[in-house]
Amino acid sequence: LFQMASLLAEVNVFKNKVVSNAELDGKTIGIFFVSHTELGSVTTIPLMRKFFKNREVFGLHDFEIVIACLDENGSDYDLLLEESDVGWHYLAFQNPLIKDLYDKYNIDQSPALLVVRPNGDVVTTNGINDIVTAYSIFDRWI
Repeated sequence: LFQMASLLAEVNVFKNKVVSNAELDGKTIGIFFVSHTELGSVTTIPLMRKFFKNREVFGLHDFEIVIACLDENGSDYDLLLEESDVGWHYLAFQNPLIKDLYDKYNIDQSPALLVVRPNGDVVTTNGINDIVTAYSIFDRWI
């Protein structure tokens, strides 16, 4: 069985510029494939921030987001991290794991949110649409 935590243990995962892989152990992980240069990504970041801030309202106490930046330019990567900085984890610029995960799970667009349980089971490769749907239903509740 593919273990998300063990896969991420092979690479450095950062949070506020510090390696923080251990914080992901036993948690459901949302791999957020995103690019600062794509309009869809830029407009999705505020929704993702709102969702992350309110994740416990949805019962997601052990959920973390890991940014997998698809930008090819280091300054775009830096801007993306600045704009999305809400305590998310992130993979290093051009980490080969980003492309590996993108290909392995047949992600065919950006932005995309791949959600994986601690045991490696895929919850969804369409997490952004799930969040949009949840907010269209429950936004006024929170």
